[in-house]
Amino acid sequence: MNGKGMVATLDAVIFVTVLAVASMMLFTAVPHDGPEGPDASGICDSVSRITLSSELIAEGSGDRPMNVWDMCAVSIVSGDTGFVEDYLGGVIGDILTDRYGYVMKVEYRGTVLEFGEGRGNPVSECMRDIDTVGGIVSVSLTVYG
Repeated sequence: MNGKGMVATLDAVIFVTVLAVASMMLFTAVPHDGPEGPDASGICDSVSRITLSSELIAEGSGDRPMNVWDMCAVSIVSGDTGFVEDYLGGVIGDILTDRYGYVMKVEYRGTVLEFGEGRGNPVSECMRDIDTVGGIVSVSLTVYG
């Protein structure tokens, strides 16, 4: 094989590898619909992997990476619950693509936030207690079909 053929083969191998990695990332990042609808547990897993900059909720805090549940706890303690409702509501709405309804409850230190619109019949539910830096955040997600 000449030099051009080896470069073309190497380019093809790299391209296929990149496609395989991208496909695996999509497969694990987006919860798949089951026979009756999306899996609420898979959605909670996907949301739990989100890390954001602390600057989003605490200006001047430095650009520290924070888990989404830690950010929810800070948001609730500060009284600025818009982050929880707007950000998480947007993420879950994007995952469910407005095809399914949902209701999410996030509780931290006695404050309960509930958002989303449950329409249809419940098809999946997930309840979790998540350990954060400041304590436990309790999360409940019900998906409706």
